[in-house]
Amino acid sequence: MNDTITEDRVHCPACGSDDANRRPEPDGRRTHDCPRCTRSFEPRRCPKCGGARIDGSIAVSGAPYKTPPATVGCWDCGAEMPALRDPYGG
Repeated sequence: MNDTITEDRVHCPACGSDDANRRPEPDGRRTHDCPRCTRSFEPRRCPKCGGARIDGSIAVSGAPYKTPPATVGCWDCGAEMPALRDPYGG
């Protein structure tokens, strides 16, 4: 699996928005900005296919969950993985 994300579309690991923008010159590990939740993040990778289009842990497509899920899914292969307790990475 390639360690570098080269895809243009990634989902925010917190809110699930696909409106995230890659920074032209990343500082540190947070290489993307999410305009919906105004946070910077490193894309979450699917352990099965390596895709970066993963449902958000506190919302999906920018709409907050009423009850946080135990798992989130990969839009590329359908794999389920645990939701992040701290989707912004601390």
